[in-house]
Amino acid sequence: MPGMAEFVRVTNQSGCVIDAEVATSDDGKVGLWNTTRHADGAFLCQCRRNEVPSREILNDEAVCERLFQLFSDGVITMADLPHFFAGMKLGMLVRRVVKLAWDEEEKAWI
Repeated sequence: MPGMAEFVRVTNQSGCVIDAEVATSDDGKVGLWNTTRHADGAFLCQCRRNEVPSREILNDEAVCERLFQLFSDGVITMADLPHFFAGMKLGMLVRRVVKLAWDEEEKAWI
């Protein structure tokens, strides 16, 4: 799958938007990038996020690590990666196979 890419834009009911892209390089490495725009007003946003930037990076890494493992195991496809990532971050339902839970108190994936 050298040189493949998949881009999605997902919007949740509260108006938050994630643009996510997954791509492979010619040497087979897979990367996932995203841009998130949250709805105006904290009360509207339903996203699973942590206001502490360093913790939010760890959250994104936890989701990516799990999704890349599922991809490596052949459970999900490359095309599924950005959809699942965006859905999880936006607080939307994704297939149970992901098996990560959101701790609302800690604002972290467990």
